[in-house]
Amino acid sequence: MVQTYTKRKIFLSDERNKIIFIFRIKSFKIFVLLSELRRSKFHQMRKIIFLFILLIFVFSKNTNAQNVSSSSNAAHEVFSYVEQMPQFVGGQNAMAKFISSHLKYPKKAKKKHTEGKVIVKFIVSETGKVEKVEVLKGIGNGCDEAAKKVIEKMPNWTPGKQNGKTVAVYFNLPISFKLN
Repeated sequence: MVQTYTKRKIFLSDERNKIIFIFRIKSFKIFVLLSELRRSKFHQMRKIIFLFILLIFVFSKNTNAQNVSSSSNAAHEVFSYVEQMPQFVGGQNAMAKFISSHLKYPKKAKKKHTEGKVIVKFIVSETGKVEKVEVLKGIGNGCDEAAKKVIEKMPNWTPGKQNGKTVAVYFNLPISFKLN
């Protein structure tokens, strides 16, 4: 009895180059099974090692962040809402007068007929000083910068209070720009 083996050309693509193998059918099947087994174990180990390193990194960052934030939050926590919110000295009417007298409508905005509201966010510190002024929503053409300058020029406010202690509080203020 004579066995005949047929030969076939098999193309395997490697990341670096293409290699042509000529194998007998039976030996090729064994080779493929062994190579797939090796690859799957290698990839599983690589995934496990990657996840282990990632977990170590995440937990080390969280513990450091908790230690730093717990010590800094006690002294410099900024609240969004407190029992007694900060107030401009003289009330809302005095603040409206201050803004209208110090706000300069930008020339570029006048030329382009820009109107709208600029929302400015800032912190009223424990001492009442206005700090970290930033524009949340702007309308452009110099109006954002003008609104920010007016807020930065404001005198000290009456600070906010939480549990009887003065605390820093975020404050959002809309400033309207309207041409007559």
